Amino acid sequence: MKKNLLTLTACLTITVVYCQNGAEKELIKKYDLPSSFFSPAYNAKEYIVTHYDSISRSNGKNILPPEDLVIKSATFFMRKEMFDKAYWLLRMNIDNYPNNYILYQQMADYYKAKGDKDRSFVYYSKALVVKYKEPSLFADSLIKFDTEIIKDYDQLSKNIGRKTPPPQYLVRNIANNLIRLNKKDKAMILFKMNYENNPENSTALDDMGDYYENLGDSIKAFEYWARAASVQNKLPDNFFNASFNPVNYLNSFYSKQPGVSGEKTFPPEQLVNWLGYVFLSGKMFDKAEMLFKLNIENYPKSSNVFDSMADYYEATGNKEKENEFRQQFEKLKPKNSSTQQNSPREVIADTAFDTQVAVPICQINCPVILFDEAHNNYHKATGRYKPFARLMENDGFRVIRSLTPFTKELLGQANVVVIASPGAINVAEIQILKDWIQQGGSLLAITDHDNFTIDELLYSVGAETQEISITLDSLHSSRYRPDGVTINPGSIYFSETDRSLGNHSILRGRNDSEKIKRVQTFAGRTVVGPDGSSALLPLSESAIDFMVVDPAQPNISRVAIKTKGLRTHGVAFNFGKGKVVVLGEAAMITAQLWPPNYTPDAGMNVPGSDNKQFALNIMRWLTGYLK
Repeated sequence: MKKNLLTLTACLTITVVYCQNGAEKELIKKYDLPSSFFSPAYNAKEYIVTHYDSISRSNGKNILPPEDLVIKSATFFMRKEMFDKAYWLLRMNIDNYPNNYILYQQMADYYKAKGDKDRSFVYYSKALVVKYKEPSLFADSLIKFDTEIIKDYDQLSKNIGRKTPPPQYLVRNIANNLIRLNKKDKAMILFKMNYENNPENSTALDDMGDYYENLGDSIKAFEYWARAASVQNKLPDNFFNASFNPVNYLNSFYSKQPGVSGEKTFPPEQLVNWLGYVFLSGKMFDKAEMLFKLNIENYPKSSNVFDSMADYYEATGNKEKENEFRQQFEKLKPKNSSTQQNSPREVIADTAFDTQVAVPICQINCPVILFDEAHNNYHKATGRYKPFARLMENDGFRVIRSLTPFTKELLGQANVVVIASPGAINVAEIQILKDWIQQGGSLLAITDHDNFTIDELLYSVGAETQEISITLDSLHSSRYRPDGVTINPGSIYFSETDRSLGNHSILRGRNDSEKIKRVQTFAGRTVVGPDGSSALLPLSESAIDFMVVDPAQPNISRVAIKTKGLRTHGVAFNFGKGKVVVLGEAAMITAQLWPPNYTPDAGMNVPGSDNKQFALNIMRWLTGYLK
């Protein structure tokens, strides 16, 4: 007993000496770690990264830190409630071994220990998505996927304390993988399970139609496909009855919908085409013919409508008419081919945007802006951020592209560093950059939706994104249809009128002509500012943060989460002797053109905002011209 008390007394002096248990000592010995590895003051992640980078260089190949080392180290740090150390180790392990679902479970356990049920749920869900993408699982002929997935989600429900059924998209993915492996019987069991869990979901109904088509039951297939179409498009209950006229209904319904600039609104081509094929599957040939003809009348330049009409004539046995419409399809196909429509088209810089500055802030001996392009940046001064770079040059600043990793010597040439949507930045570089800012440098860090590789840099200067994928705000969206429905809740406005702008010299400017009255952002994510920071673009309570469970299906696997702290799309603060501005969305301070029509759809070139002046004021504050 006395011995235990002495040990406890010694361990309580943790601020001076850190007590190690046997398992920690064993890990230190096994991996030849420094004796202070588990102490609160030691940077364990930096040691691991640096050590294995050195080993990789020596061996001439990339050698990752062992999963076992990182898992056990993170577990020890969690046990000691050194959560920050545990978190960055867990993130590193997931980045290094993204196909190991156990690592996502460990991150879920981390968030559970922190009391964050939302993020814990997301990571337990991520673990199961990763698990059911593993090819070896599908090679197991004995596994019963319906039983296995229900068991997994029962366990997930216990972990988070609420009943959670398997998500439809995951069950569907598994079923489709099984079909590709010609395991149709197992796939159909899953489609049926999805339908039973989601009896009024159009996708589940559509899959059931496919299920019965595979069984050769065309009557049942038509029944489910008809219900799927009715549910998704809110059609009348009698829409698929023999006595109902679908063309009259669609024409009447869409004639009442608001068009663009007063133009007539036609029933959508894809909808009419889909309904035509549903009628065709049910052998209701007269209705199918009516719909396909309607599409030809409304969309005579589309190759697809003639192809559908050819399918109708093929189904009714009219070879001559089928050939006639196939020929028309081939004639139009070069102009409307799917290859051309789906070719990759990227957002580009709007080089025609007016970047002139009436009175430049600086004429001689002007500050240097170092624009980072060394970290696989999505935005570069010569690419999508060219309008921003030109604007700064026209304000008198000297913009230099940085093509090499950060060093003290490189940073010594600059007054401000701009980092926009980067890839991973080495921990040693982050430390060099952090030291430079504390000694008087300035940083403009720009993240965007799903840009997680910047998170550690932001954390080093006191800001956080808390793994948020995207932030949406329907109440403060700047994009609406004529009927008032939000088009894009990711496009958020901040205005002086409704007091949604912050209070900072960046927003006030030097005079009324530089004052910011309205800023728009375009699908970014929340940034949480440190204590004492100023929210330039504070998010309202109606703004909802989301994490994505499956990056391959971001729109249907989003989960709303709660976020604590100063939530903003733009924050400014002092850091040591230096200054930092973090923006949660990248398009707002450049000018871009968006496909397919390459219109000014997001950025300084969108009319009705002060985003251009906002960009100028940010850089003027970071360089000291704006107090």
